[in-house]
Amino acid sequence: MASSATPVFVLIYASITIQQALSTWKKPLRVRIIMARICICVAYGYVIVYGFFVYRNEQFTGKTAFCSSYTSHSDILILTNLNVMMVLGVINFLSAIFLLRYNKKVVSDESKSFELSRKFQRVRNLYAAEQFIIIVALHSATHFIHFCLYSFTFYYRPYYTQTQFTILHAVVNIIPYYCLVGPLTFLILIKLGRFRRNDHVRSMIATMHNSNAQEVYFKGLRDAWNQ
Repeated sequence: MASSATPVFVLIYASITIQQALSTWKKPLRVRIIMARICICVAYGYVIVYGFFVYRNEQFTGKTAFCSSYTSHSDILILTNLNVMMVLGVINFLSAIFLLRYNKKVVSDESKSFELSRKFQRVRNLYAAEQFIIIVALHSATHFIHFCLYSFTFYYRPYYTQTQFTILHAVVNIIPYYCLVGPLTFLILIKLGRFRRNDHVRSMIATMHNSNAQEVYFKGLRDAWNQ
């Protein structure tokens, strides 16, 4: 169900933003690994605890409810979770925008720097942030739509018949909009980025036959920095 999958997606995107922040401020690899493991534990722990308190009073024998994620035992808890995840999603989106602008500013300020390792890391962070901001924006938009629809079904439930509510609830919960849009966009961007890198390498190899190898190397390196 979409409402049950909300926490894990929001926490995963927040974990990626934390890793980008650590990389932006050049924290040691050990620190990033420890933080990544902490984020994984928090994500799994939150989902397990949330699922336990939501479904512990459900009866799964005999005739069950149409959607077990929305019952009289768990509706308040689910709406509270949606509010918390909505706030966290907005904070994560704003943080991703800040990291993107900060990396652009730093890359622009260090454009004349000859410290190659630092500049390469800045450009790599900027490239990753540009891809990630699209995913976070789509996730935030679809999550907001789901949040509004879920709240609408909750507050206006007494005005619908059981059949109308079942149909409306199916549209809201059984179709996981953001669960499909975000990961699918992520995969497409990864593929497009791989195609761009392959084309860049092919162009460098093709140019080596017609010019000096040293000129080709530094030209390709400069083009990679400027992307």
